[in-house]
Amino acid sequence: MKPRLSSTRLSLRRSFPMPLQCGQPRPHRLMNSSTSRSQPSFGDSNYFPAGWNRERLLTASMADLRTLSADEFDKMRTGMIDKMGAEAFQHWVSLLPSSASTANMDSPQTRTGPEKENGAIPQSPAVPDFVRTVQERYATGIWGFVMFRSAGYDMSQEAWEEQRKRVEEAIRAPFEQYRDVDGVKDARERFHLEWVQDRAFEGDVELVARRYGVDLGQDAFPEGLRHPSFCLNVTPQALGSLEKCEQFGGDLQPFIQIVSPISTDEEYEENERLLAEEQDELYPMRFNVALGSLLDGLFAIMGRQSLSLGELGGHLRDSDVWTSIT
Repeated sequence: MKPRLSSTRLSLRRSFPMPLQCGQPRPHRLMNSSTSRSQPSFGDSNYFPAGWNRERLLTASMADLRTLSADEFDKMRTGMIDKMGAEAFQHWVSLLPSSASTANMDSPQTRTGPEKENGAIPQSPAVPDFVRTVQERYATGIWGFVMFRSAGYDMSQEAWEEQRKRVEEAIRAPFEQYRDVDGVKDARERFHLEWVQDRAFEGDVELVARRYGVDLGQDAFPEGLRHPSFCLNVTPQALGSLEKCEQFGGDLQPFIQIVSPISTDEEYEENERLLAEEQDELYPMRFNVALGSLLDGLFAIMGRQSLSLGELGGHLRDSDVWTSIT
C-alpha cells in the first residue's frame, strides 16, 4: 500500500494541474451559514481606507478603485509593502485581478481625486480574469462545465426546463456584465454547459463524484469541460435557493454545489479520504457556490492559481454559500 500522504498536501488538493501560489487571501464570504466555525480573516490594518482590506482589494472593480483618493491609494500600497516586504508585495500584486493590476497597484499614485489624471488608471474596461483564463487555457473549442442533476426528478419536464434555464442564465450573467470588453464575445460563444442526468444521482453526492471520476478517466467530455478539480451538481437545496430568491429577494443568491471527483485509483482516494478526516473536511469535497460567483469568482481565482479548491471551500459546510466579494 502506498504510504499515507502528509497533511501538507492539502494546499494542492483538487487544484488546476499547475503549480499553486499558496497563502494568498481568501476572497470569499459566507451567506446563510448556520455553523459557528471560525473563518479566516485578514482584519483591517490601519493603512487600509475605511471599509477596505486585502480581501476586498483582491476582487476590487475599477469603479471601486476610482473611489480612492491618491493619498488613500499610496497609504495602502506603502503599508502593504512595509508589512509584506517589497518582493512579496510584487508577487502578490501579480495575482490580483485585472482591475487592480491595471490600476498600477505596484506604482505610487499622483492623482488629485478619484479620477486618474496621468492615465495610470485606464478608462477602458479591463479584461476580467475568467476571460483571461479562457484565453490562456481554452484558446479554441468549447469550454465550460459538466453539470450533474441530482434533484427535481419528480417535477414535470416543463418545470425542470424552466429551472434549468434559470440556473444557466445566472451562470452566464457575467458575459452580459462584461459584454463590451475585448474577448468576452468569443468566450461567450464557445461557452457550454454539459448536463448529465440520471435519477440514480438523486440525493447521492458520492455517486455523482464517482461517476465524474470515471468520466474523467475515460475522457468522456471535451477537454474544455474536463476540470480535474470539480464538476457542478444541482441539489434539492440548490433548486430551493432559486425559489427562495424569487420569493424573498434581498441578499439571497441562488447557488449550485461544487463536487470533487472520486478517482478510480482506490489507493489515491483512500489517502484523500484520510486527509479529509484529518483536516475536518467533507469527503468527497463539496460546497455551495453562488451562481453569480462561479465564473467571475471561483473559476477566475483558480485560474490565477491563487488558491486550490480545498483552500477555497474545504472547511465549508452544507449550509454555507461561497460568494466572491464584489
